[in-house]
Amino acid sequence: MRACSHRFLRITCLSRVVKQATLPTTDPAPVQGFYSSLQYDDFGALDVPDLATTLLPFQKEGVYWMVQRERDHIGGIMADHLGMGKTVQMIGLCLSSHHFNKAIDETHIQTMQSKAANYRLLTVIRQLQRINVIANCSRINRPAMDLRALMNKVEENAAPSDESMDSVRQEVDKWLKFASKFHPSYEKRATAFLYDERKRSFELIESRDLRTLVVVPAALMLQWKSEIEAKVKPSRGLKVFLYHGSNKAITNTELELYDFVITTYDTLTSSAQLALTPIFDDKNMSFNRKEAGPLFHVRWKRIILDEAHMIRHANTQRWRAVKELQGFHRWVVTATPLHNT
Repeated sequence: MRACSHRFLRITCLSRVVKQATLPTTDPAPVQGFYSSLQYDDFGALDVPDLATTLLPFQKEGVYWMVQRERDHIGGIMADHLGMGKTVQMIGLCLSSHHFNKAIDETHIQTMQSKAANYRLLTVIRQLQRINVIANCSRINRPAMDLRALMNKVEENAAPSDESMDSVRQEVDKWLKFASKFHPSYEKRATAFLYDERKRSFELIESRDLRTLVVVPAALMLQWKSEIEAKVKPSRGLKVFLYHGSNKAITNTELELYDFVITTYDTLTSSAQLALTPIFDDKNMSFNRKEAGPLFHVRWKRIILDEAHMIRHANTQRWRAVKELQGFHRWVVTATPLHNT
């Protein structure tokens, strides 16, 4: 009986809709009025002096629109058609926005400043590990405390004021003195970096103006790198890093020394796998940031997801990895924002 009453209500409501519906018309006025409301003749056009190429008028408008979006501390979707220059517009945004967007999360800056000493320690220890002459020396000749043990201590102690870190600094000093036997200039440079002798602010030392993470399919990594190198004036002095393959042995502090860090969706997902733990099933995952790779420990000023339709399924680890990235602005770049699947 209840099912019949539900069907009757559905049919009644449907008949009312049909009665109220207007008949098809050939009058173009409503359609023209709709599209006229979407016009953007009042959009400004923004030149990008640091670009080595001249943007087309619609590309300048695109850069202007994106800069305005970032001024409101948001991102957006760049969904121009294929061949319209989405990549160069995104590069133009990165080169332009730092003039307009100086508002940085003060709480985050204070947090990063409080951890700066530990980040520097971690960077120096990792660099010492990469020096083959030092790593291959016998335990008799080198300092007593192992570099791996020192690294674990630094990672476990987040507060630089912790008294237990004093012993770590003393051990690192011993390692630097030991390293000076093989690389005399390294001790001086590492000490200057470690103790910040110039007393510069953390944000200026550890991060670049742009600090942009670009996530792409593997086939587009080198294309993005070559586009940046070809389209940006050399005088701008941009630093680009490919986080992929053997280039993953790097700290988050070192990543912040680059303007652009380019990685792939698969590499990003792999970096998050240890941090993702199923709660009930594979669709419900918890995220332990401490177990994640360095990409997840950087507060990016901008995250660009190229060919972003690759993360359209929200129940995948790839989507969850992208979701856990930390950034001020997020941009989705795709020529196919809508799929039939």
